[in-house]
Formats: sequence, C-alpha cells, structure tokens
Amino acid sequence: MNERVMQFRIGMFVIVAGMVLTMLIVWFEAPALIKERHFVTVYFPEAPGVNRGIPVRKSGVRVGEVFAFTFTEPDQPEGVLVTLSLDPNYMIREGTTPRLGRALIGDVAIDLISGTGSEPLKTFDSPDEAIREDRWITGLVATDPFLLLTDATKIFEQADSTMVAIEAAATNLSAIVGKADSLDEFLTTWGNTGRSIEMVANDLGRVLEENEAEIKPTVATIRSVAEKLDSAFDDATKDQVKMTLNRVASASERLDVLLADLQPIAAELKAGPGDSPRTNLGQALFRANKIAYDISVLTAYLHDGQGRLNTKGTIQRLVSDPQLYEDLRLVLRSADAAANDARSVLRTFGSFAEKISRDPGLISTGVLNGR
Repeated sequence: MNERVMQFRIGMFVIVAGMVLTMLIVWFEAPALIKERHFVTVYFPEAPGVNRGIPVRKSGVRVGEVFAFTFTEPDQPEGVLVTLSLDPNYMIREGTTPRLGRALIGDVAIDLISGTGSEPLKTFDSPDEAIREDRWITGLVATDPFLLLTDATKIFEQADSTMVAIEAAATNLSAIVGKADSLDEFLTTWGNTGRSIEMVANDLGRVLEENEAEIKPTVATIRSVAEKLDSAFDDATKDQVKMTLNRVASASERLDVLLADLQPIAAELKAGPGDSPRTNLGQALFRANKIAYDISVLTAYLHDGQGRLNTKGTIQRLVSDPQLYEDLRLVLRSADAAANDARSVLRTFGSFAEKISRDPGLISTGVLNGR
C-alpha cells in the first residue's frame, strides 16, 4: 500500500472521529452546559449508592441531579459532601431537608422534604461557592429497604419458632389430659406407698427400742474415733488436704472442658459419607478422602481391567507414543514461525510510527493532498 494513501486514510479517520466525538458531546452535554443551574451542597454522614447524575426530586418531580460528590477534609466532620445541581425554575423553600434513599429495586435518589419557611432556599451560581463549610445543608439517609426486609425475616423466623414451642406445649398438655383416666390409680398407689413407709417407720422404732442399750455404747465409740481422727489432722495437714482437693477439682474441670472441645472431633470421626464436615479436621479428612477417590478414579483408567497397563489410553499414549512428541514439536515450530511473522509486521508498524513521530504533519499532508 502506498504510504501517502495510508496517511490520507489515517487523516480521514482522525477527522471523522473528531467530528463524531464533537457531535456526541453536543448531543449529551449541551443542555446541561447551556441551561442555567443553581448549586447547593448537602452534608451526609454516609451516602450509600450516591453517584453523579442520580435524580433530585421534590414531591416526586425531578428538579435536578447530583453534580459532584467528595469526602470531607480531615479537620471537618466525617462524612460525604454531595453537590446538587438544581433547576432555578422550581421553587424550593427555605428549611428543605434533602433525604438520600434507595428504592426496593435498588434505584437511588435524593428527595427534598419541604420546609416550613416562606423564603426560597439559598442557592449559589457555582459549585465552588456552594461547597464552603458555612453553606452546607445537613441531609438525612433513609433506612435501606433491604435491611428492613432482613429484620422482618428474622422476626418471622422467631415467630415461627414461638409457634413451634406453643404447638409442642399444646401436644404435651393434650398428652397429660389423655392420662387423666389413670389419675385415680396413681393416687391409690401413692396411698399404699405412704402406708408402707409408716409400717417401715414403726418397725424401725421397735428395733431401736429393743437395742437401745447397745446403741448408746456404739455411738460413744464412734464419737471417740471421730475425735481421735480429728486430732490426728493438724492445721497444716488440713490445708494440704484442701489444696489437694482443689487441685483435683480444677483438673477435673479442665478435663471436662477438654472432653467438651473434643466432642465435635469425635462426631466428625464417626460421621458418614453424606454428612457435611463442621470442623477444620473434618474438612481436612473430607478433602483427603476426595483426593484419594479422585486418584483412584484416575488410576483406574491406567489399567485394562486385568492388572496390566492400558496402552490405548490418552495418558499411556502420552508416555509411550513418540508420535505425540513429534506432533508437539511441529506445533511449537509452527508457533515459532508465526511469532517471526508477527515480528516483521511489528517492525513495519514501528517504522511507520517512527515516521509519524518524526513528522506528525505527514497525516494532515496526506489528507489535504487527497492521496
């Protein structure tokens, strides 16, 4: 291809692209550039979903959009500054409060809650004037409907569990009512038990009366042994016994905690193949089992079913068939040739780019010459 023809085509492409870009800018931005706008800056503690161009509405009617947003400076209150571009044809009263809200389907908008003042809201002709700290308007952030739905779902789940508990209590009450027929039998049994206890008490009293002479010396002997045993333990021995018992109790508590911690691991060890692992050890065992299964499935294809190597498989052929290596060598040689061709094309393109960089006027020269 002639170099001048290429220069002409590149020049025409640049001119057409510039014209298209100019038309797009005029098409999309001209109304905003020509129409008069007033600006006001709103301070939000947080601004979820805010972006340039989201609508600003008053009583459901769009009266502007978000012009820009930025974070506050380090010496200012933490939050987001949102600059609103308002249409001066709409009357906005003093004391109006902007509220940032999100619809249920995710649309974000700023609604102007009408104030009680009779004067118009003070606005400014440029964003730089409106962003001064003494001219901010404090806005509100509406609750996210998705969070409300989440809280409502939790409440319904709690209500469901409460109904289940009520149903269980009603079932137990009905079971108790069903057993009311055997109440008389229970009372009769209880009366018989009371009479049996009375008979045992009478027998015990009779035994004590008959052996009263032997019981008193026995009690005296037991008291004497207890006194001797008490005198055998001095204060130091008692303290050591108490310390030993405390240590045994502490060790028992630690052992209970250790056994409680090991219960999930024991449950994982006795879990079946269809159970989901709940601990790190269970997940490790599950992954190891899966890896072992995959390896067994992979190695199954290496055998022909008779304990010998299957030489017709893809993996076996990759190891034993030299033709595959020859085909791979041919592919690499073709890739190397394609890379060499690409290098020549890149060198040609680099030469062209170097000429354009040395003399950018060649593009316009080609366009004006028509070649």
